[in-house]
Amino acid sequence: MTMTEPAESTLASRAAALFDEYRAGDQARLADLVALLAPILWHTVRAQNVDRGTAEDVLQTTWLSLIRHAGGIHDPRAVLQWLIVSARREAWRVSKVERRVDPRDFEADDIVALSVLAKVLSTNLRALVKVPW
Repeated sequence: MTMTEPAESTLASRAAALFDEYRAGDQARLADLVALLAPILWHTVRAQNVDRGTAEDVLQTTWLSLIRHAGGIHDPRAVLQWLIVSARREAWRVSKVERRVDPRDFEADDIVALSVLAKVLSTNLRALVKVPW
């Protein structure tokens, strides 16, 4: 423990100190902040059921967002929570976009198969309910 570290050095307090030094102009502290918080952010993002490549993209976006909004974080002690929330929200946003189905993604064979399936279901449904269509 150095003289500048608080008696109780938590992850949040270490992150706050590095973030404060980064905002004061010591650019190297950002790399230290990334090294310190990457594991917890990685686990936070992967817990949102995104694959490895998506998680890497989410984390990159999260760090870039921190750089853009560093001045808006008034209390350096909030940086850890800010990063966790931002990473989680970005993972949610990306996974929501990935789950969307675009009709243009279907192949012609898929459309034919769905058409045949619809006819079979319609025929079977008529036979079950005995409705003269």
